[in-house]
Amino acid sequence: PFLDRSPHQLSGGEKQRVVLGAILALRPRLLLLDEPFAHLDPEGSEDLRSLLKTLRGEGLAVVVIEHRLQEVAADVDRLVVFQKGRLAADGPPRQVLEQDLTDYGLNLPALVGLFRDWGLTGPPPLTPLEAGRLLASGPLQRFSSANWTTPREKGPPPSSRNFDGVPVVEIQDLWCGFPDQPVLKGVEFSLRPGECAAILGRNGSGKTTLVKHLDALLKPSRGTVLVLGRDTRVTETHELARRVGFAWQNPNDQLFKTSVREEVLVGPRILKVYDPPWCERLFERFKLGPLLDRSPFRISEGEKKRVSFATALAARPDVVILDEPTAGQDEPFRRELSRLIRELREEGQDRAAGYP
Repeated sequence: PFLDRSPHQLSGGEKQRVVLGAILALRPRLLLLDEPFAHLDPEGSEDLRSLLKTLRGEGLAVVVIEHRLQEVAADVDRLVVFQKGRLAADGPPRQVLEQDLTDYGLNLPALVGLFRDWGLTGPPPLTPLEAGRLLASGPLQRFSSANWTTPREKGPPPSSRNFDGVPVVEIQDLWCGFPDQPVLKGVEFSLRPGECAAILGRNGSGKTTLVKHLDALLKPSRGTVLVLGRDTRVTETHELARRVGFAWQNPNDQLFKTSVREEVLVGPRILKVYDPPWCERLFERFKLGPLLDRSPFRISEGEKKRVSFATALAARPDVVILDEPTAGQDEPFRRELSRLIRELREEGQDRAAGYP
């Protein structure tokens, strides 16, 4: 479905597939993949895992760099763990996963996490089939329905919050795209003060296209988009810059200064809303201290993503858009990002987040 389309019209996940296809067309003997699952939806991830199995069977050597062990643990021969420039572990997946990896910032497979939570020792299961065999063999019989309590049952039920006030975002009958191939088709969406929305969907479903309408980067082909009461059809992006913060899916598209410090501070200084204590807080929360005097173009992709988060929040906007914020991030930073979003919600800010 992509062959006759411009690569610039594809979503981040679709571009990822095209790049993989271009590399494999050369029929290499060694394939190096740097976080290949970062922008893929579940279907795309499964397709990639299946392809890698096929290529391995044909004798291709493959190296995959990844935070999320869920994607690779069951399909690789070795796990090689790095920590601060040193080799921390190297061995078969089950052997490595028996170790305590919490200090290495890795996102453990869900089955391994459950295995640990239940206090079990030994090689953990890596697939649902292995977990089923383990259940059938008896070691987990003590976790019967009579004494098992789900996390939701342990505490009070989730509160149902009421979001009052005039919507900060109101979209009615939004259409966008090409005449013969619309991307958005009659979308209705609203966001109220203090509300947090996760926008979900497979690659190419229109998530990024939708949120780009919230700061007037894109204009509706049909329908209306009101942001903080302003009609984006007659509003320019710079007019919303103070009140709408946007961390893009690809941070390279928004970085342009010579240092990380300048990158974060340029917005609030131009808008005359520079708040030093607030910016220092962002530097600390996003662990940017060691990077402040470095070029944003000479840091890792995960670090660039953190710079884009700080940039989006630096002017203390009313609406914050985070496009695939967890892509390329390790588990400690994901938890820190969740905490910060909760804190900002409590302070009365509004944010919409799109996740893969």
